[in-house]
Amino acid sequence: MKRKRTTSDRTEAVHHPPATSHPGTPVHLNGNKRRRLAGDFVPHVTVREGTITHMEFGPGRTPSPFGKEMGDHTTAWASVVDALHASLHGKTVKDSVEELRKRQSHAEAWKSDDNSTGKKLWKILASSSDPDRRDGLLKESARKVGELLDQAEDALNDSEPPDKAAGLLAEAIGRHLTYDNLLPYATVRAKSQTGSKGSGEGTARTAVLKVERNPDAPFSATGTRDNLWKLFSMEAAVREANIERVVAPNWRKGISKDIKNTRDLTDKVSGFIQSGDWPTFAKEAKTIITDAKKLAAHKRPYSALHDMTTQIIQTVGALQDLLVDTRRMSPRVLKKHADDLAEGRKAVDSLEEMLTGDPNALNDGALILAHLLYRHQTTVATAYPNAVAKSDFLTADAAEAAATRLREYLKADPQNDEAEIEQLVTRVQALHATFQPRPKVGDGSGWAASAGTGNLVITFSGKDLVIQGRAAAPDGVEGHGSHTTAWMTEVDAVHGMLATAGKAGIAAELGTQTTKALNGEPMTKLAALLPADQLNAGQLPAIFDAATSVLAAGSPEESIKAYLTFRNLLPYATVDAGDRGGHGERRGAKATTLFDAESLQAAIEQKELEPEDVREAAMRNAHDVLTASLPRWDDPVRQAAGTTATKLTEPIDTALAKTIMRVRRTEHRRIYNLGRQQPPSTK
Repeated sequence: MKRKRTTSDRTEAVHHPPATSHPGTPVHLNGNKRRRLAGDFVPHVTVREGTITHMEFGPGRTPSPFGKEMGDHTTAWASVVDALHASLHGKTVKDSVEELRKRQSHAEAWKSDDNSTGKKLWKILASSSDPDRRDGLLKESARKVGELLDQAEDALNDSEPPDKAAGLLAEAIGRHLTYDNLLPYATVRAKSQTGSKGSGEGTARTAVLKVERNPDAPFSATGTRDNLWKLFSMEAAVREANIERVVAPNWRKGISKDIKNTRDLTDKVSGFIQSGDWPTFAKEAKTIITDAKKLAAHKRPYSALHDMTTQIIQTVGALQDLLVDTRRMSPRVLKKHADDLAEGRKAVDSLEEMLTGDPNALNDGALILAHLLYRHQTTVATAYPNAVAKSDFLTADAAEAAATRLREYLKADPQNDEAEIEQLVTRVQALHATFQPRPKVGDGSGWAASAGTGNLVITFSGKDLVIQGRAAAPDGVEGHGSHTTAWMTEVDAVHGMLATAGKAGIAAELGTQTTKALNGEPMTKLAALLPADQLNAGQLPAIFDAATSVLAAGSPEESIKAYLTFRNLLPYATVDAGDRGGHGERRGAKATTLFDAESLQAAIEQKELEPEDVREAAMRNAHDVLTASLPRWDDPVRQAAGTTATKLTEPIDTALAKTIMRVRRTEHRRIYNLGRQQPPSTK
């Protein structure tokens, strides 16, 4: 009679579909330096006979204008990248350097022209942001683009290997995109304090790319136009332009009332502090707090109001505490509370002036919207010329098309007044019509045929190795899964090998490591113990295919990408879901911290619960698939695959739980130690 097993609490907690993953920050590695976080966004540029044949961008993005807060892109970030990709694909490295220099020059032109749209937008933006910080970042990005393009030209003129110029071009692309992202209103603050949230841009882009790649296939012109507009965040653009000020009279009345009530409450509390009428304050304190909470519940998207209502509630609470112990009610303490309230009131006064007393509200809002709509149309027309042309996205008049879309969006909100909407839209259309050059369909470089965002993108930035994203989980594992050995530890091991072997020798070193791994215990002991779902999904052939890619890689970048992919596919390197909240993994942590024993234990328990007939059927199927696939591999991969196929016919390890945990712990320690290698002495 078989023993009935039940899952542990941990297994039940762990074995569930994972939360949406968040791609990690790119990591720079250098053979002679410790790791550091990087804000760079560097694509991998593939060159064949001097021509760019492929560009792969990672899942990340360039630094935000708002520091740690990422904000919302007005035009989808992927479309901005796609437009640049389209403009360089198929060109020689030399022509691409010239094209990027031209694009950068165009992007910077506004700074030297006081009458330019960019300079006008900068002045509007400067009134509500930190212009000095942003200006410094823009100057640094522009400087780096010029410097890198000069170096790329020098490399081409000196007849150095084309990969060197291509690498410098890739870095310049990243810096150019950084500059673009810092331009006024390209990225705006997120609506929610919890940060930016997706709005379906990915789904819309997928649909647009389908049309772009297959322009002769049947498609919906209306649906394609709609998807092209979904790549623009009208909500973010309208919000940042403060359009409520000019199209929503009831909103203006409501916000004016909230400002007045907030100011009245502030003055009331300040008056009690000044007069010292504490008996009356004690009677009214509860009502003041209730009224402040009601105002806060309106959730106006302005920090001055939010901060002021919070300040009122906190100040009243603090004063109530002081009344309990009047010995602490010193003049200094009361003055501090009064000063804080006065400071907050100034911010509310400034907000009122901006929202209800700005004579430039209509013109400023119209300029922001006209610019962003024009920018979006120009971007997607460059990125997706087939989709734009086939769907007649720009129509005969791009300004009218933009105005129509804006009008439809604003009319959908019942608080907006139709006459005021028309006044704004007319102004937007007139401004849009003055912008040059006019949006037009791009040439169509065919970039989309091989395009895609890589889960894992490897590039060299000078001597630094830049690793963006992470390898995809094996088929049969839900979502991204959980790494038993932390991903950063696997990356650090590559760093350690790079430090020893150098860029010229890293491919050979990774090939050696791959061959050893094929014959090591993670394969010989654990391959047959994989969960049935993963065996049936083809994880074992995928491992041997990945190993073949490592051994056949033609460049350091390709070998590192293939190796990390191979490592991620090894048995029990990645397991189902687990606790995606993290376990304190960080560089410099102890080996035990970087090993997810809990998720591995949950995976082991799930394996033990597999019905015997399911397990045996999966092993037979995996054996048959491997055996049939042997001819497609060469030794040493074929030999290792044959050994694994034989293991699948043998009785299963009865102590599988101990075996899996022991082998993965041992492998974790080995990889951890590889990452702790120091560069060889140069003495």
